[in-house]
Amino acid sequence: FNEFFPGRGLLTFLAERITPVLIGGAVYGSLAYFTGDSRIFTLRRYLKFAAIWAAVVLLWTGALLKADTLLAAKDDRMEDVTGFFLATDSQGNGFYEEKEPGANDTVFRLLRDALYQEGNPLKRIGAEVREPEDELQLQIFLGKYRRDSMICRLNPKEHYLVTERGTVYRVPEEFSRYMTQYQEDCFESIYEEYYGEEAGENEEAGGMEN
Repeated sequence: FNEFFPGRGLLTFLAERITPVLIGGAVYGSLAYFTGDSRIFTLRRYLKFAAIWAAVVLLWTGALLKADTLLAAKDDRMEDVTGFFLATDSQGNGFYEEKEPGANDTVFRLLRDALYQEGNPLKRIGAEVREPEDELQLQIFLGKYRRDSMICRLNPKEHYLVTERGTVYRVPEEFSRYMTQYQEDCFESIYEEYYGEEAGENEEAGGMEN
């Protein structure tokens, strides 16, 4: 799905739908010239058609590339996070913002709130703090509608995160602890607590009905 613009869901969707239409229009127009009545489809008219169509394709391509650059910069600022995908050597799990409350949505909100404590933006720091041997990989999803994603690196010991473009941010210790916890038990303790509370609420509701 991300063949045109890796990590850019919306841009790839537009490129996959509209670009073939533009190219198809150019091919169709060319066929009309070569197979149609030469008195109607003259060389002059064809060259004018080709120039206009080439300009349209170039403008469309330029618009997509410009949008990709702007979105990459926006993603690099870590704005509007909508999901996390974490992995160990043996498994991986995605945690995303969902309309209906559930276990995965609960974990997502824990991670998001830990990353942006009290809604504060992340602080950018220098790359000299990096210790790559201790970094973990995670995928972060951004934008409710643009559906972007990027592969990041996080060091839970030094508490920093590196974006796909190499920008380094300081992250709260709580977020680092969650990353370490996932490596240890894949959040089993969080799930057990969630389902335990849910079972207790169901029992309480059932008792009230009786």
